Amino acid sequence: MSWWKTSHGVIGDKPADILGDTFDAVVRMRQQQGQGKPTLQEMADGILAGLRMRSDLYAGDEEQPDIQKIVIKVEGQPDVVTSSTITTGRDTIHEALTGSFATITKAYQTELGRKPTLRELLDTVLFVLGGSTANYVSTDGLDDVFLDAILPVPLESLQPVGR
Repeated sequence: MSWWKTSHGVIGDKPADILGDTFDAVVRMRQQQGQGKPTLQEMADGILAGLRMRSDLYAGDEEQPDIQKIVIKVEGQPDVVTSSTITTGRDTIHEALTGSFATITKAYQTELGRKPTLRELLDTVLFVLGGSTANYVSTDGLDDVFLDAILPVPLESLQPVGR
């Protein structure tokens, strides 16, 4: 298995394959339920819920302590921002990603002797989702949707409402 450096750590083939298989499974499950591909907003919300549910799966990062939101930057489009009130309720995307994040953590521990950081998990999601966006999410008829970044927003960076 190969690993390569990103600006936030390392990502690898096996974690990318795990996420690709998971995104494929999510699309299949939704189609079997008579639903279309998830929207980018639904995918972002599922990613956040999965990360919140199992924060024990990634190593603490002094720069990114508690994740409150994620922001997906889309080239030429408005940012996709998760709500800070996402719950960890049960849904197809959240459940599938929670399992995948656990499997990815095992790959990091086996190959690198440590857990992935939050940013490494998000970089892996960006690598897979960004490389095949139209395969995994509804793009509302747009042929070219390019994801630029997936960024965590820590709890302390949020401003109180109405101030």
